[in-house]
Amino acid sequence: MRRLKVLMVSNRYYPYEIGGAEMSTRRLVNCLCSIGLDVTVLTTTSKEKGEERDTVDGVSVIRFFPKNEYWVYEKPSQQWKKVLWHLRELYNPLVGEQIRAYLAELKPDIVHTQNIDSFSPIVWKVAHEMGCKVVHTARDGHLLCPKANFVHQNLDDKYCGSVLCNAYRFWKVSFTKYIDVFCSPSKFLLVEYQTHGLLAKNCAVIPDGFDVEKFFKLRDMPRESNSILYLGHLSEVKGLNDLHEALIKINDIDWVLHIAGKGPLEPEVKKWTADPRIFYHGYVNFTEKLELLGKCAILAMPSRCFQNLPEAVIEGLLSGFVVVTPKRGGTVEIMARFPNGITYNPKQPNALHLSIRDALRTAEIRKSNSGDLELDKMTLDWYSVTRMLHNYNGAYISEKNNTGLQ
Repeated sequence: MRRLKVLMVSNRYYPYEIGGAEMSTRRLVNCLCSIGLDVTVLTTTSKEKGEERDTVDGVSVIRFFPKNEYWVYEKPSQQWKKVLWHLRELYNPLVGEQIRAYLAELKPDIVHTQNIDSFSPIVWKVAHEMGCKVVHTARDGHLLCPKANFVHQNLDDKYCGSVLCNAYRFWKVSFTKYIDVFCSPSKFLLVEYQTHGLLAKNCAVIPDGFDVEKFFKLRDMPRESNSILYLGHLSEVKGLNDLHEALIKINDIDWVLHIAGKGPLEPEVKKWTADPRIFYHGYVNFTEKLELLGKCAILAMPSRCFQNLPEAVIEGLLSGFVVVTPKRGGTVEIMARFPNGITYNPKQPNALHLSIRDALRTAEIRKSNSGDLELDKMTLDWYSVTRMLHNYNGAYISEKNNTGLQ
């Protein structure tokens, strides 16, 4: 019996990872291969390299330079280049011809796209014209807003309301008519797309899958109840500066902050380590991340943006952390499934500060009372690799409307 051939299209792929979207994509690829699917990854590289073919975790990876102003992993400082890149990325027939050539060579049954900025939405049109089933997983809101995290000058609004932004959204969403199954890890993001005219034939909420047992075992680790962990991109939009400001106001309770990740705030974070209570670990691999998750007691993820399904929050909750996050985006769905979380209203002054104080005072109690075992079993299943693969396999082979897939 011939194996189902899947071409996974992603603008960035290991080792060129900048966040959870790339890590989730790689994990999905490896899991699909583990159940016998024939998966090839199509991704990008620099203009100088042109095209590269290699293997990652035993999976064939093709990297090429989409014909545009620059490679998305190496964004220039010149604003005019960024503007030109975005204009070409709206509809790039040159990239369309590149995609068409790869599809003719590889002959996949399924074209499964992740983040497509770099390729332009022409990738869906070409795949559809060549008879492939098109599946798309939305990792963020980049089809709805050039600022894919919905953050604008007014942090209370997801959209700026400008004529240009509205035109951008209308144009990008119009191409979703070529998508057979539109998938989102969170209901929040799917509803955002549906509200703004999603045209895909079918849609599904499919949460990312995790090695839940590995994280669940960390609940039994001895923890330092005053240790706080920030895990993710070091940027203002992720609320790292807000966390620092909230913590330095706390002088009557002992605390320690561990920061792991890379990003534009790295030079500033290194300066913070002059405070003996703050430790910077840089980028951490999976093993190093597990060590931090087994050591700390509180995970603070005070993102300013409307996140889809932040994997660090899920990993922290599975590991028994007291997790502090704002009530916004897909994070709300995650927190509703766990008893060991603290959410706050990001519009209220001092809310993050007060939530951190609450977490510090109650970490010992909360970690010793992780909640009802039955709830844990349901949650373990919801975020399991088995459930994720079952649902994606259903999206790949289904012919009828699959809006109920989850």
